[in-house]
This record gives sequence, C-alpha cells and structure tokens, in this order.
Amino acid sequence: MNKILTVILFFCFTLSAWTQIRVKTSTIDLGDILEDNGVVIASFELLNPYFKDTITILDYSTSCGCTAILNEETFIYPRQTIQLKVSYDPNDRVGLFAKSIHLKTKTGRYEENSLYLKLTGNVIGKEKLQTEVPVALIDYKVAPIYFYPITVFDTSFFDLNKIIDFVNDITYEIDYYNFTTVGIEIRVRDKAQIEQLEILMAYYKHKLKRELNRRQYGEGALMFANTVFIADNRIPAWSVAQIKVYSNKFNADALTESVIEVTKVAPVKRDVRLLAYSSEEMPKGKDLVDKLDLSTVNAKLFKNGRIDLNVTVKVPASKGKRKARKIGKSLDKNLYRTLKKSSGITKADYQIVMDTIAVHAKETYEVEVYDVADNNKIPTLKYVEKPESVIVPLLPTYKAQMFTAQENILENSADFKQFWNALLAYTNTGNEVQITIESSGSNYPKKLAGDPYAIAQEKGEKTMAWIKEKYFQATGKKLLVELIVNIQGPSFETQNFTQPQYFNFEYIKLVPNYLKSRNMPLRPIKPKPYIVNYDYYYVGIDTGSIVFQKFADYLIYEVQKNGFVTLRTESSASHIPVDEKRSNEYWAYSHLQVSKERLYDYLKKRLIDPNRVLITNEKIVVQGIPYDKKTPIVRYRNFQYVTFVPQKYL
Repeated sequence: MNKILTVILFFCFTLSAWTQIRVKTSTIDLGDILEDNGVVIASFELLNPYFKDTITILDYSTSCGCTAILNEETFIYPRQTIQLKVSYDPNDRVGLFAKSIHLKTKTGRYEENSLYLKLTGNVIGKEKLQTEVPVALIDYKVAPIYFYPITVFDTSFFDLNKIIDFVNDITYEIDYYNFTTVGIEIRVRDKAQIEQLEILMAYYKHKLKRELNRRQYGEGALMFANTVFIADNRIPAWSVAQIKVYSNKFNADALTESVIEVTKVAPVKRDVRLLAYSSEEMPKGKDLVDKLDLSTVNAKLFKNGRIDLNVTVKVPASKGKRKARKIGKSLDKNLYRTLKKSSGITKADYQIVMDTIAVHAKETYEVEVYDVADNNKIPTLKYVEKPESVIVPLLPTYKAQMFTAQENILENSADFKQFWNALLAYTNTGNEVQITIESSGSNYPKKLAGDPYAIAQEKGEKTMAWIKEKYFQATGKKLLVELIVNIQGPSFETQNFTQPQYFNFEYIKLVPNYLKSRNMPLRPIKPKPYIVNYDYYYVGIDTGSIVFQKFADYLIYEVQKNGFVTLRTESSASHIPVDEKRSNEYWAYSHLQVSKERLYDYLKKRLIDPNRVLITNEKIVVQGIPYDKKTPIVRYRNFQYVTFVPQKYL
C-alpha cells in the first residue's frame, strides 16, 4: 500500500518552522459540496519571500487518490507567487472529509523543507443530507513498528519514514472511531535504564502527537496505553532496548505492512457534458445555445482564458450525415456569436471540434457538448519515495571507576559489552571512529606517595594502549585515540570529606566520536562562558534561566556535531566567613558540585549523555578583598561565582 505523508500547518502568510514558503491560508474549507456535481477545485497561493533564492518543489503528495494536484509548476522564483490547484473527487464519499497535501521543497542548493496543506468539507449525496460517513472499515490491521536505540539518549529513529507510515495508518481508526490508542512495549536488558528510557519515550510520544496535530487532529484523538517494560536478554548486543509501537486495538504482529480496506461501492460515472440534447425534433443552433450551460462555459473561459469544445452530433439514418454537419455548423456559429457578445472572445481563444458526426438507428436527434479539459484524465504528479536520510546515532559511552594503572576495565560487564559491540557494528559499516579517553584523578591523600596527575596520566595511557590493541585484534585496523587527563575534587580539609566522595573522581571514561560529519541540520552556536554569581543561600545553577539554556544549547550543539564537548570549571568564594567548622574553599567546592549535577541532569532530560561533557580543568579559589564588617556585602558578590568555560572559547 502506498502510504503518503499527510500533515497540516496552522499559519497564515507567516514563515513556519517547517517550510520557507509563505502561504495565504494552509487550510481551505470547501463547505457543503454535492456528490453529483463532480470534481471540485481549490487553489492555494504560495509565495517565495526571498529576494535571490528560488524555491524548488521536489515532490507533491496527497493523502488519498481522491485528491490530486492539477498543476506541475516546480519552481517559485524570488518574490513570485504561484497557485497550487488541488482537486477533490466527492464521488462515493458522502460525509465530512479532511484530506492533506504534502509538498517537499528545496531553497537554494541545500536547504530542504516541507509544507503541509489541507482540504476540508462535507459531501452531500442525493438522498442523505447528513454528516455521517456511510462507510466502514471492512478489514483493518495495523502493523507494529520496532526500533533498537543504541543508547537511552538515541533519537535517530524519530524521523524515520516508517513513523510517518504508522501515523498514516492509525488515522483511519481516528476517522472512523474518533480516537486511537497506541501502546508501547520496551524490552530492556538493564532495568537501571528504565527511567531514562521513559524520558526518551516522552519525547517520542510528543513526536507522534505533533504528527497528528499537523493533520489537524485534536489532542483527544491520540491516547497512550501504559508503557510496558519487559526484561529480555535477547536484545541485540549493540542496542539498549527493543521498542515496539503498536495500535492497541488493531495490532497485527505477523504483518510488516498494514491492511486497510473500506466499504466498496460501485463507481458512478460522472457526467461532464455541458449539453446533452435528445429529441425527435431537429434542433436549431440558437435553440442548442439556449439549452447550453452558458454560465459554466463562461466560467471555464474566465479561468482558462480560452474555450475548447468537442461536439457529438447524431441524427436519424434517414436524414443523412449532411444534416448532422448542418446542425454542428449552426451550433458553432450561434455559440461563437453569443460568447463574443457576452465576453468579447476572439477566434484565437475559441475552438469547437466536431468530434463525432454520425447517423444512428434511432429516430432522435442527439447533440452532446464537452469541454476538452473535462474529457482528459486529471494529471497528477506521482509520489516517489526518496531514499531515507538517516542521521548516524552517537555510539554509547563507557565510564568505570579506576583508581590506579594496575586496575583493568571489566570486559565482561554488560555496559562494556554493549559499548564494544556497538563500536564494532559501526566499524563494520566501513566507517572510522575515534575514542576520546578522559582519565580523571582526585586529590585523595593516598598512603603511597605520588602525584595525582601523574597517576591519572599513567592509568589513561595504559587504557589507551589496551583499547588500541583490543580494537586491532578485532578488526585488523588501527584505532585513533586521544587522552584528556584532569584532577577533580577537594584538595583541602580532608577530614570533612569521605573516601567515596574522592572516589567519584577516580574514573576512566571512553567517548566515541565520528571522523566524518553526521550531517546534522544544526545552526552554528558560538561558544560563550556561563557564569552565575551567588549569595550564601545558593543551591545551584538555575536551569530555567534563559542565559543557562543558551549555554546548554551550545553544549548540545557541540555534542551533536562532534560527539563531545570540553569544559574548564571554576568556583570562587569570597572571604566572608560562612561556617566556623568549614572553610570557604569547602563551600566553593560544594557549589561547583551541585552546579555540575544540575547541568548533567538537565542534559539527560534533553536526551544528551552527560558522559560526553569532558572536564579538562577544575579550579577552586577563595579570593577578593579581606573581610571586614565595614565593607558592604554587595562588594564581595563579584568574587562569589561558578563558571563553566568551553575549551573552544579560550
């Protein structure tokens, strides 16, 4: 079944986030239309607002065969407008309808967008003047769709064509039953990842709702059954989960393509004749013109700028073809005279062709007049499915506690196996990858003498040599690896910190990043530091502030583009005494840790792996003017801050 994207926008001559074309109205309501009156036509006015760039229409597509595109213009030149004419055939479709049109466009050489339009109305039949749809689904089975995210942050499947197909399929249930319920089943290997997968699914549900909103289905049209989580060790080694999305009522697991069949009604031939004369009396040309639907003829003349007619004349065999020719000639003469008087038409804009001049066995005179355009099949542009453009998802990261160079990575752990299998699967596609290793140490007062930085350097170099050798043994290829070494955590008042607090900073982190561009459609964001001043009631950075969110947008941009982002951190306290038992260095350190945790939590909610934020330097300072009770406290505030500085900014 050829399933086509059917989406709607809600704007009026304004630029949209989804297209660069301006449209006067995106929805045209045809109102009540009579089934027997044949095809109706609507016209959407499309404007190219640019001064230099031409907009190319790559594809037209419609939501069903009853809706067709009538014109084939594919270019909208700068500052120009075209009329997109769309027809709707109401035959056998009594009742309310809403049909959609999707245009794929390209601006300039590279930028591709979409425009979504909609036709609505109510078809009225001869006998039933009601708004019920007098048809039903005969056979309706919706094939489920499956996804295998590489990580709990993986959104690469959000824009796959099969999501659009699935949404198109469930709209049939909405059309006939007013709503649909979608179920989501998630099979996981590690139950600890359920919480983050729920965040991922919240984004996915929003995606489905947005697709239906584009089709102008209201909020109540889509409901979700409770998400079902199932523990399953059979999930592919490179994936974190199997996600199944299905129709709660009409699911068909055995199908790979949905089955949709509605009530079939024998088609009724549409009468497109402008004149259908039949009588035993021989007609005169003037009488035929009087019986002709002149209002329709003039409308066609006004619309097309000319009129082209075909005429069929049949007379009794006893009268001969000569009589038929005479009737045709008289009709031609009288019709031209009438049209010239009413519209000023010239011979150049008028053509009448005697398509059939014949005799028949009947004793009647029959004259039929057709518009040539009505006799032609309505032209449509075929929808051609373009190859799917898939953005390569970021590979999983791996993080493990490691205190000395004598320790090893746990190769048999589930986390490392998933990291390693995903890495090899990507390599098997013929692409290259680079690993960035962050080796972090702490200032924990170890019994063995040694420089914390040197220890972190040693364990990082050992890990680098090990991962290179392991990769070469598996693939026969060399692995590019870079090493970042840093020291984190307090270097003062060790009696106020427990051993686990120091151990949080003793780790090895492996972060894959691609050597080729992921072709993400991202607008570049310049790196800028984020700094927040605080008083001593400070509880961490405000993730709701516009300044912070702009900074986070930069981090997300860097991660999506390069696979990771590097930061330098600094937390400063003034000399104002805060606590008799703890120094101001302690509070500066605490403020930084709270801020980092809030930053990481915010990124998780934006589906960004916080392991991709690498710290290259951490600094804790107490600075500023000495404290005295005479100096206004506000003067100390400049020395009380937490800041994150992107490495690229330096």
